[in-house]
Amino acid sequence: MITKIKINKKQNYVEYYDDDKRHRKFFTRTKPAEREREMNQFISSLKYGNEDKKGNSENDSYLPYFERYIEINRNQWRLKTFQTYQSKVKIYSDYLKEHKLMSSPVTSKLFLEYLLKLGRTNAYINGFFELFRQICKYEKIEDIFDVKKLREKKLPYTPFPEKVKEYLIGYLRENDFQLYVSALMMYYCYIRPEEFRNLKAKNVDLAAKTITIPGNVSKNDKTQIVTIPQTYLEILNQYLKNANPDDYIFCSKGGSTGPYPYKKDGMNVRHNKILRAKEIDGTYYNWKPTGMIDALKSGVPIQDIQLQARHHSLDQLKSYLSAYTLIQNTSFDSLTLK
Repeated sequence: MITKIKINKKQNYVEYYDDDKRHRKFFTRTKPAEREREMNQFISSLKYGNEDKKGNSENDSYLPYFERYIEINRNQWRLKTFQTYQSKVKIYSDYLKEHKLMSSPVTSKLFLEYLLKLGRTNAYINGFFELFRQICKYEKIEDIFDVKKLREKKLPYTPFPEKVKEYLIGYLRENDFQLYVSALMMYYCYIRPEEFRNLKAKNVDLAAKTITIPGNVSKNDKTQIVTIPQTYLEILNQYLKNANPDDYIFCSKGGSTGPYPYKKDGMNVRHNKILRAKEIDGTYYNWKPTGMIDALKSGVPIQDIQLQARHHSLDQLKSYLSAYTLIQNTSFDSLTLK
């Protein structure tokens, strides 16, 4: 019987006792994240390796395996990814409790109907079952989620119409300068709201005309650099003139820079209130595809837009812009939205 399982991260081994006999297994992978993953998988096999995974009625619903997988691997994912996976397991747990199936095999068809009744999109449901299949493979248990992939409705991102764009820019510039600066950061630099919410003044190099997105801020988990077009450079220079290097670019206090970041989705809510009040269709995020489309129309090479958007391939970029025609060559400095 396996007992007293301990992990020693400094010397990279797992110690355990089998019938009172001590054992140590060492792990030699170079990358700490890979090494930690292997150690956690080994501990999982020690704890649960001798169970009859198909015959244990407590595990017939598979919920214990899903919960364990999420907990074991949480440090390997970005926080948002972990929270998404955790949310999916909770929805599954709620379904089991609601239908009194905590110790019973699950019918995938009924669970699919449950997700559809919750109003989940086909893309969300496909991701749901893909995660569970991944866990089944990881745990080496039978995949009970035999659900055909649902058709996903993909729509191109919609830019603001020209007149709407000009009206909004004028309105934000006069009434909410901070929101104006943030909208143009999406329009010119294609930086995501959750990324620029966590940027600091020191990440902006006005002399070099660049913004650095650190790896712990970037959606891609990589430190990346984007270009600041000349028109936006002048606006940023005005906005950041009194900022300290460690100030967050967007702080809720005073509508400017400050010692802590703007609350999550706060600027999105602010912007969308304006859209609703003015009866304008769209969202805060529309500024990003609007900037991309305008860049294409003005002749910026698609390869330059790919680099600025930090997309890993042209195919990924084209999925954003599939409804539009590519035009001639020029440079980012030709863009003049003020």
